[in-house]
Amino acid sequence: METFWEHGYDRTSTALLEERMKIGRSSLYATFGTKDELFAEAIDAYADNFRRRVIAKLGAQGPAVKILQDFFLSVADRGEPGGERLRFCLMLRTSLSIVDQPPEIRTKITRFIAELDDAFHALLERAKDEGTLAAGTHLREVARFLTSTLQALNVAAHAGRSRRELREIARRALSTLD
Repeated sequence: METFWEHGYDRTSTALLEERMKIGRSSLYATFGTKDELFAEAIDAYADNFRRRVIAKLGAQGPAVKILQDFFLSVADRGEPGGERLRFCLMLRTSLSIVDQPPEIRTKITRFIAELDDAFHALLERAKDEGTLAAGTHLREVARFLTSTLQALNVAAHAGRSRRELREIARRALSTLD
């Protein structure tokens, strides 16, 4: 997973996988089948990790809008030295070349994005129940916007935006909830 995450699918060669996994080509193929099958397992491992690290944060107890604010600001704070390294999301990296991916991978990416949308939607439902969202807010649309904002923060951090700039982007996005 780490190798695909760091290099992307296209730049991850079988030789690099062998080196990183410290196994021979025959062992790699005997254990995982093809590179595509190994990549599918890496995507699943990433999704499981993402659920524990990110989706769980969005389901935490407390005021929903505060959870959203804290979440997006924590993502922005990881965007430069001194914070946890904000790597270009494996799913986002893969989705940039989704038309070139096998159907199984495209399906996994689509499901992953839908799961993130659903987590934001559930949090927005809580905010609505708490009375902290404007009446008539289209929760599903806002959830998709928040997913896209998270993706945009990843791209912006990868492109070299400063922590201050990332925080501004996060605050601007969250201001749409007022």
